Amino acid sequence: MTAGVLVDDEEVTMSDMVTSSSDIPGDTLLERRKRATQRDIATAAIELFEEIGYDATTVELIAQRAGISNRTFYRYCSGKDDVLSSNLQISAAGMASAVRNASSGSLAERVAQAFSFWADIDPSKHVNLRRSVLLALAVPDLRVRWLASGRDGQALLTSVLEDLAPGLSAIQASALAGAIVSALTVATESWALGQVADLGTASREALSVLDPVLSRL
Repeated sequence: MTAGVLVDDEEVTMSDMVTSSSDIPGDTLLERRKRATQRDIATAAIELFEEIGYDATTVELIAQRAGISNRTFYRYCSGKDDVLSSNLQISAAGMASAVRNASSGSLAERVAQAFSFWADIDPSKHVNLRRSVLLALAVPDLRVRWLASGRDGQALLTSVLEDLAPGLSAIQASALAGAIVSALTVATESWALGQVADLGTASREALSVLDPVLSRL
């Protein structure tokens, strides 16, 4: 269990102080600290779900394993069914932010740059993602949250696309964001299930079906 200390009435774990290679460019220390806490919660939940099962795992056990209080847990998650979606939303937010912050170029180039940053990080950083997706596919409650996180990602990416491609209507931006998120979801699930060996390659292959659309923007 990771020991924590109180800072501004919120517990801070050791991992909060470490900048991960998956941190989003331009983030503040507070944003990185919040995501580190989310990762701690998700890791604790994953371990417990695998060790004793989803039904036997309680919020109290997750909080104890993560080294935080129940109150801090509920600042990040509404319940145990929410712990993995909170972690998965980090990926959604990261992708949207990376697209927005990519160096100038066409929308297709921005998406390619953003995804290269996100998918080509140290493969060891993907361990919890694979475990999260496998659990989401196996546990109905988590599956619902996994699908909901995709919708959240679509909403975040829609806002970015509207800003970067003002010629798109609101419906077109939302449809394109949904297509991007769906392609990445298919690639991620295929990779988690062992159907493909490499997440980056699988995702680029899935996104390639959108090249004709993106290249026109």
